[in-house]
Amino acid sequence: MLSAQVASTGFAGRGEAWFGLEELAVFSCQLKAFPLSQSDPPHISGGFWSKEKFGVLEQVHLSITAYQIGSLGQVGIRVEVANPPLFPNDRLESQNIAKIELMTSYAALERFANDLEKLLESDLEEAVLSGDRLT
Repeated sequence: MLSAQVASTGFAGRGEAWFGLEELAVFSCQLKAFPLSQSDPPHISGGFWSKEKFGVLEQVHLSITAYQIGSLGQVGIRVEVANPPLFPNDRLESQNIAKIELMTSYAALERFANDLEKLLESDLEEAVLSGDRLT
């Protein structure tokens, strides 16, 4: 299970979802690309999958997407976090959701990707991505 906490400009949220180790390893490798792909940006999403439609995510509990902003090296990280319903018949409206963009740099993103790899190898307990707004 991957847990994430995100905060930026007064907004914050927390979410978690199950991912395969290989999926996370591929994601961390994609985060190191320079420049980040505009047509297929690094992305992972997890939560509750549909029982009727294979490969369809019905509820997102944790989603992370990385993308380039402009041409000066600014990177955006779009993080969506949500809580799962407490009871099977909970209304979808009762789900708390936060969608937050963290502005960072390629250097900070590479450090985060390296830390994510160490986390997968149990050499680290936490990977932290710091914001970095380029001027």
